[in-house]
Amino acid sequence: MTRIHVPIALRWGEQDPYGHINNVHIMRILEEARVRVFWKPDPRDTEALNAGPGPLAILDATSGGATQHLVASHHVQYMVPIPYLRGEIDVQLWIGKLSGAGMEVCYEIHDPVGSETDTTYVRATTTTALFDTEAGRVLDAPADFLRRRLDEDLIPHLAAA
Repeated sequence: MTRIHVPIALRWGEQDPYGHINNVHIMRILEEARVRVFWKPDPRDTEALNAGPGPLAILDATSGGATQHLVASHHVQYMVPIPYLRGEIDVQLWIGKLSGAGMEVCYEIHDPVGSETDTTYVRATTTTALFDTEAGRVLDAPADFLRRRLDEDLIPHLAAA
């Protein structure tokens, strides 16, 4: 399974009184990784445009886009508390199951790339649905939508879906 690595910087204010990154901020980190991977950069975001879109940049992030990526549920497993780190943590993201109208986005949060250790701090999944704004309904087959837009190497089971 191909994983996409998304470096995310932590902010000092994300710590709680116990000295680790608060669970609310973990959800924001996962959201940030998901948005960076799935959304095409806004035309005004020159930094993102110069870096190039992510390999799964299939959704128009501007207002009025044709397809929305809606969250249905989250499951988060906290393995080890994340301390405040100055380096960017490594959020690894991949697509899990595709079924019906749903798509499972999987994550792991690790130490910064190049660290002496490779601690897995968090494992999580977000079940999402792709919503067709023009038709006003959830897409029945996310695999078909993804197949038209992605290289099957990124999602090996796409061909079987």
